[in-house]
Amino acid sequence: VQTCALPISMREMQEQFDSHGFVRIHKGFLVNCSAVHLLHTVSITLENGTELPIGRAWAENAKQQIMRSFR
Repeated sequence: VQTCALPISMREMQEQFDSHGFVRIHKGFLVNCSAVHLLHTVSITLENGTELPIGRAWAENAKQQIMRSFR
């Protein structure tokens, strides 16, 4: 997991990275769908073992996009 501070909003980042396989899962997290190892009800586990929460506001869309990437 890499953290960085940028002078743009998460919404702007989400729009820029959406077409590159990233999905917003929480108010503070964008993840690369190909890095998701497990999808849980309220969280995801990345390939490196990191577990991140899925926010209610983004849950439905995030889960759909992640499931599409598993195919």
